[in-house]
Amino acid sequence: MGKTQSSDYGFDDHDAQAGWGPDFRLTDGFLLEFLDVSKSWTSLRSGPDESKIDLLDAVRFLPLVFWYTLQPDKSWVCRFLGSEIVAVRGNDPTDQPLDYSSEVLVDRYVGAFLDLVVAAEEPVSTESQSAVEGREYLRAQSLGLPVFDAEGKISGVIGAQVFYRPDEK
Repeated sequence: MGKTQSSDYGFDDHDAQAGWGPDFRLTDGFLLEFLDVSKSWTSLRSGPDESKIDLLDAVRFLPLVFWYTLQPDKSWVCRFLGSEIVAVRGNDPTDQPLDYSSEVLVDRYVGAFLDLVVAAEEPVSTESQSAVEGREYLRAQSLGLPVFDAEGKISGVIGAQVFYRPDEK
């Protein structure tokens, strides 16, 4: 189940070379536990059903959880961003659309990752370095799951992200 993208979220047309494969190489225990919790939100699809998602099921994970909604025009709006992600990022973009301008490199990477989850139509894990200016030393592992609406179409992506400082979590 799932796909893995190592390197840089497929940004700069790198995804064709970035180690896609049938194996799902998610290694972080916290993210594996989040994946297990998310299974209670899933019925017949390869990701959570939007109507079944209850973030109260995942309270201990919330500081590291993100949820983006896919708009009809294929743009992304941040629905929820955990407090630890906000702290690393330096701002809280909840209820804001992703900004793909050259000044907001982080949103460009996030958008590329979300697009990978939609293209895969199943969970995707990534490992990369932070794109946040001044936080480039942070290594991150992320898990994104497609969220399905009542008609079975992808309505967003929910997941979690763990940051590592050199030699520690």
